[in-house]
Amino acid sequence: LQEIAKVTPGIYSKGQAVSDQETNYYARGFVLNHVNVDGLPVDVSGFNERNVSADMIMYDRVEVVRGATGLMEGAGAPAGSINLVRKRPTAAPLFNASASVGSWNNKQLTIDTSRALNESGSLRGRVAASWRDSDSFVDVTNTKNYSVYGILEADLSPDTTLGVGFSLQRTRTDGVFIGLPTYADGSHMKLPRSTFLNNADSFQDRDNDVYFADLETRLNGGWRSKFAVTHINAESASRYANNFRIPGQPLQRSQEDTGWAYGTQQVVADMRFTGPIELFGRQHEMIIGASYRNDTSNASETWDSSTSRIVNIGNWNPYANAVSGGPAEPYNWGRKTREKGLYTAANFNLSDALKLIVGGRFGWYTQDVTGWYETNKKWRRSLEESAKFIPYLGLVYDVDKQHSLYASATQIFEPQSAMDVNGNTLDPREGTNLEVGIKGEYFGGQLNTSAAIFRITETNRAIRDDQNCPTGGAISCSRAAGEILSEGVDLQISGSPLPGWQIAGGYTYVAAKYTMDRNPNNIGKPVATDEPRHLFKLYTNYRLPGSLDKWNVGASAYAQGKTSHVDVGYNTVQGAYAIFGLMAGYKVNDNIQLKLNIDNIFDRAYYQSLDYGWSGGLARYGAPRNALLTLNYKM
Repeated sequence: LQEIAKVTPGIYSKGQAVSDQETNYYARGFVLNHVNVDGLPVDVSGFNERNVSADMIMYDRVEVVRGATGLMEGAGAPAGSINLVRKRPTAAPLFNASASVGSWNNKQLTIDTSRALNESGSLRGRVAASWRDSDSFVDVTNTKNYSVYGILEADLSPDTTLGVGFSLQRTRTDGVFIGLPTYADGSHMKLPRSTFLNNADSFQDRDNDVYFADLETRLNGGWRSKFAVTHINAESASRYANNFRIPGQPLQRSQEDTGWAYGTQQVVADMRFTGPIELFGRQHEMIIGASYRNDTSNASETWDSSTSRIVNIGNWNPYANAVSGGPAEPYNWGRKTREKGLYTAANFNLSDALKLIVGGRFGWYTQDVTGWYETNKKWRRSLEESAKFIPYLGLVYDVDKQHSLYASATQIFEPQSAMDVNGNTLDPREGTNLEVGIKGEYFGGQLNTSAAIFRITETNRAIRDDQNCPTGGAISCSRAAGEILSEGVDLQISGSPLPGWQIAGGYTYVAAKYTMDRNPNNIGKPVATDEPRHLFKLYTNYRLPGSLDKWNVGASAYAQGKTSHVDVGYNTVQGAYAIFGLMAGYKVNDNIQLKLNIDNIFDRAYYQSLDYGWSGGLARYGAPRNALLTLNYKM
């Protein structure tokens, strides 16, 4: 999913946690706290980013919406949604396999097979699996992961189809890289990109088990019903060293070892009916549904070092010190979230050219938390919301056969997992989302374009509370911002303007600033300077003509604006940068294809995430120039 986010217009990813496996996704200046799977929202907020993973071997495609999607998701971000659509079984035999080798001992294998399991084809199955073992451009670090996905699909009748399946993911990282330090004023140390400043026996283990089922029925009059449920059990465990600055000693660090465990159990279900309705001589479309989500998450410190050691960045040996300390649980935390919703929406054809989309959702929310505790767990209700209404209104006008104008308005409501200095969760984020735009399709629908202008206002956004938690670490805390205004432009192009040529890309400009805050110095200032205002992505592929038609070539460009992080007496900066990639593919025969990808071909050195004033070690370089050679077999 990290790679998908990297190439998707308008989506920005940022990782500043224990390992590179943990990523937050942003759109239009806001973090996406859910990743949908087959339309069901899975929580990835708070510590759940460490638990919920997504190996793309099990997915057919990824759908991305930029703009508020709370109508279908329930509580959701005002800025966008990512929906992963699972692969389904095929009656016709299918067999795909690939083998890849690349930079830093990167080795990958995948297999994907499907077929009918009885003579009539009414019972079908599909199995997909992947394995990867890779070092990193950072010394010491090695990650192994594998995934297995299986699904059965049965036609219970000509009109009813049942699907059941599971997925298992295991990730093992040895040598946890938590980032590089900056000097006390925030300037970069310009250490080699391979620098590893932790202990070699540090690790992070992540397990993710998912079981799901869905039942779809084709009803009379073109209506359909679908019930879907997903159960997730995910957990992670890690042990590593934290490095703290020593005043007046820029190359020395006080190192303390720690270990943490996180878990989440989520059940998400949805029942919906979709179909046409006749009104005023025209046919319209309607959806009616109900949803349910239950999420129990926990965190605990499992390892504690009562002593610290002094280490020197200029003379670092990751094998010199083993992780010290012993089992301990001085800090624990728990959260239980329950969400129920009723929703409906209709797409009314007011005329041949004008469509009205109107809908609303009633949501019931409760959230119980423990706060941070040592021995005495005491649950308390931090949120209770009954029949919260979220309206949605949209208009689409077909200017001609190629162009449509649209406008939409909706409200925002999203409970938060961020905690204040007392361990209480912050009040829900609320606000409004307004958007106008134009969409076009050309070359018979082969090429699609869009342009949008958006305006989002929001209150209670969680921001880091450096005043009350200046050292960050295990129990870093947040506070609620007063009011935030995010405005910007989204441009996108995708499709095939000429035979053999594919292109996809986009440009996004986002400016999010404080309009109200309890700190008057913040008013008018940017909210998150470590998220770029400018984001540009372009990817293209071309199959050569004539006798060279076995070859295809491609190129990519990624560029983003300046990012920074400013604290009192501290300023760390990554200037605007661009990276480029090349691809070449060769079709050996109808079944076998070779592909070579080279990323960051000019070997641009840049920081993909920045350190913080309190941290002393969260800056991360982006990957240097690297290559991946893949052999694909398709039956």
